[in-house]
Amino acid sequence: MNAISKFDVIIVGAGAAGLWAAVTLREAGKSVLVVEAGDRIGGRLKAGLLDGVVFDLGGNWVGPGQDYSYKVAARYSMETYDTPNVGKDLIEVNGEVFAEEGNAEVYNAVVRSPYELIGQWVNKMRRTEFDNSPEFYVWDKATMETWLLENIDDTRAYAYLTAVIRGFFTKDPCQLSMLDFFGSFLEQSIDEELRTTDGALEHCFVDGFHKMTVHMAESLDKDTVILKAPVRSIFQDNTAVTVVSDKGTWQAQRIIITAPPPMAAQIDFTPPLPFKKSGQMDRMPMGSVIKCLLSYSSPFWRDQGYSGHCHTTSLMTNAFQDITPPNYDGGILVVFIGGDTSLSLSDTTVEQRRQQVTSDIASVFGPEALTPRDYIDNVWSVEPWIKGGYSCAVQPGSYSVFGDSLAEPFGRIHWAGTETADTNPGYVDGALRSAERAVGEVLAQLQDA
Repeated sequence: MNAISKFDVIIVGAGAAGLWAAVTLREAGKSVLVVEAGDRIGGRLKAGLLDGVVFDLGGNWVGPGQDYSYKVAARYSMETYDTPNVGKDLIEVNGEVFAEEGNAEVYNAVVRSPYELIGQWVNKMRRTEFDNSPEFYVWDKATMETWLLENIDDTRAYAYLTAVIRGFFTKDPCQLSMLDFFGSFLEQSIDEELRTTDGALEHCFVDGFHKMTVHMAESLDKDTVILKAPVRSIFQDNTAVTVVSDKGTWQAQRIIITAPPPMAAQIDFTPPLPFKKSGQMDRMPMGSVIKCLLSYSSPFWRDQGYSGHCHTTSLMTNAFQDITPPNYDGGILVVFIGGDTSLSLSDTTVEQRRQQVTSDIASVFGPEALTPRDYIDNVWSVEPWIKGGYSCAVQPGSYSVFGDSLAEPFGRIHWAGTETADTNPGYVDGALRSAERAVGEVLAQLQDA
């Protein structure tokens, strides 16, 4: 029988959280092994080749408040560029297209007034007693579909907010609790989260955000990361934790699990996870999203006076955005299809999706959109070890029953990943923050051992 290799720490998952945890632990002098179920590193960061240039098929943007992303990017000398914002933003509402700055009545009714109302409800969560109030449980159990029906009278605003929820949360309003929705805007307003200037969409990375995980992996020792090694079982006792995967069995003093909660829930744990923790993980489905990238011979929308940024309500797509890098010979649009709408296209061919996407863009920007130079997309719901994007959201009513123990250690098992972050959950920044928190927990325990 071969001897089982032993490490200080084993990390499950080679996304941003897992690799950053590995880098940080190695710098602290600890031996580390990273096991990844898939055939690539990066997790929800993924490269795609469009017209001979590498772009992001996963996480894309970084903006104010995402200090950890900027910090790690600076470590690896990664450069950013401003998300293009030349011209007027557009809104497609029930088949009609409006320039946000060109029609005050529509903008105020569809965007400004609903955003102000959302801000008022977010402020209710800022009360110190909110977490222990009856409202907490009511908001946890109520869906955003209910809230929209009860609070939004304008049918255009209703359609717009439904589209925003599909695009931002990659879920339909009936799948999202009021608690999760309003809680997402405690640090930045909904307007700031969707803005390209002084907002979460302010910067793109030259050569792509995914390059960050490439740099991390390259800084680790050879054979630190093992691909195609899905973890099947984890056994812990008072001396060590043993990990069994398709590629082998290893042992460590501590383990950090960074896989998405629905994937981690499929691992066989001995002893079993606490019921409330496993119950919460079982009720955290991934969102559904397709990300599409198109290259054109020129950013023709700018010639029309438009920025390339458009939210849509009656199309299959949810939003377009210009992400053309400086000095790029042409124009690049990124398009998102989220929520239930994406599921209807997930089993179609790339060519069918291309036709749908270009048709949608053409209905806003004109016939030039029908002939892109190149097109690529990624259907995140069919990624075998991720099963969706951008992140998970707890099903309505789950906090009331199971609480929130997602980030709490269980014996020798620690947890990271963007869903476990206190700040910027759902973002790469949240993943990096969670990694540093988990590493701190592990180092404290190893020091005391």
